[in-house]
Amino acid sequence: MLVNPPAAEPWSEARTPSAQLVAYVSPRLPADLATMFLFVMVAASAFDIVNSALDLALIRGHLGLAAGTHLLWSENRNLLAAAVWLLIGFPGSVIAFSVWLYFVYRNLQPLGLRPAMSPGMATAWLYVPVANFWKPLAVVGELWTKLTGLPSGWLLRGWWFSFWAGCIAGIIQMQASLRETDQASRVGPLLLSFPSDVLFIVTAALLVRIVLTLTAAEERLAGLGAEKEKTPPWG
Repeated sequence: MLVNPPAAEPWSEARTPSAQLVAYVSPRLPADLATMFLFVMVAASAFDIVNSALDLALIRGHLGLAAGTHLLWSENRNLLAAAVWLLIGFPGSVIAFSVWLYFVYRNLQPLGLRPAMSPGMATAWLYVPVANFWKPLAVVGELWTKLTGLPSGWLLRGWWFSFWAGCIAGIIQMQASLRETDQASRVGPLLLSFPSDVLFIVTAALLVRIVLTLTAAEERLAGLGAEKEKTPPWG
């Protein structure tokens, strides 16, 4: 699709004079895919919360199951939760979010907004060690400011904080689980899994809000969302 940036509603950022008639690629499909995989992550994390609660109840003998049945249930549920989260939800959401980020950032120039870097570099910061502690937040913050006309606020900070807090909680829980020696020693790692799962649910929910808000804002600037109800910005 071709868009004419001067015809769109102007925002505070200066528009690029050279971007008078260039290709615009809708980010709607990548946004929908990212949302789908993020919901898979939410479902997997919620399942893991139930799974951990059942394990705690089984270890303490509240469900009255024999040891063999207990171990069979526990292993099967743990494998299912890990497979859904590690093989589908997390990698799928990372890839889909990366594709979405690339196209949303790429569309800044067709919309007449001057990007701070190339779309490839904006996406690559997700995978650069050390720099990925703060650079992706800066990239999404730039998109938020340019597409909504508002400064980044609690929504973006909450997403980034909950993501890294969840990663730290997950690492602590994993280290504790490696030291398990018997059923009683499993209680600590199981208890530690709750904050990790809750934080990743919060992370996914906030990121869905960010993706949908920025996608709708970009579509409005491109003239694709004139007939849609305006999505209220958060932040």
